[in-house]
Amino acid sequence: MRRITNKQDLLENINTLDMILSSGDNKEKKELKSMISRGSSLLCYKTDTELKFAPGKFLGYKDNDLLKYKTNNIKDGRESNDIISKILNQKLQFTEILEEQFANYCENLGQQVEDKKHKFWTLELEMKTKISPKATKPKLPVKVKNENTLKKPVTKRVKKEADPNI
Repeated sequence: MRRITNKQDLLENINTLDMILSSGDNKEKKELKSMISRGSSLLCYKTDTELKFAPGKFLGYKDNDLLKYKTNNIKDGRESNDIISKILNQKLQFTEILEEQFANYCENLGQQVEDKKHKFWTLELEMKTKISPKATKPKLPVKVKNENTLKKPVTKRVKKEADPNI
């Protein structure tokens, strides 16, 4: 299987997971819910309606689905983690708040979270019902001041008084 190479690939896999959760058959939903609750590296993504979580190992392979995931004998979570971190320009990190939110999410899915610390990436999506890669708004670049940027010298303005002799 090929690994994802860009944010579009990542969003397509998120869309696949959301479609399974919303309209998959009961067997698919059960498999996916179990996979999510067993995940250790998770993408926390926020839509307009809720906070959701997706396992990095699933997200890291291009055009993934449950059958491909189950039959992929070469999947490696560490490789997926590196790729997703580069695409999102984020490091995986543990946060108590997301750990709590993940436990709540799994409980809502009817799953028990494995007793281990989880690490997270975050992504905010601006959709109301389903994830659609074309519906995301691109983020504008943020200007960052570079320490090496030359600064303009500060000049003081001196108020000149009118010469009464003129």
